[in-house]
Amino acid sequence: MVDLVRRADKGSDEIEGRLVELLFGISNNIRLQPTILPAWFVPRITPVNQDGDSAAAPGAEFAGATRKDEFPLFYLLVDYVHNEGRAGDFARTGLLYLIETASRSKNLEKWLIESDLATLMATGLGALYSQLGR
Repeated sequence: MVDLVRRADKGSDEIEGRLVELLFGISNNIRLQPTILPAWFVPRITPVNQDGDSAAAPGAEFAGATRKDEFPLFYLLVDYVHNEGRAGDFARTGLLYLIETASRSKNLEKWLIESDLATLMATGLGALYSQLGR
């Protein structure tokens, strides 16, 4: 399904709107039925040593890492969050629903904190502000 959305012809606003509406529907179902989250979200398991500390090398894990393979639905919605119209509305609401779901999933909450979401949003907002007239 993710490959279908990635490969779809995004030349028309109608097709983009329908694809993002489909992604929104999945996000809504995850919000209403959090038990289906593992079908879409597969966090990377970090090895833990006997002391309870992370066994990963220092600096191997850092906040701001892109983890598209762990939650592709999230990144597909992020691609449309700055769009105007129907596609943008569905993307923003879908992301809101996924972030709301993080309050019930510690793994998703941790993933959101450590992901590059803040960087992506700041970059997109900066690009939009640069298009404003003076």
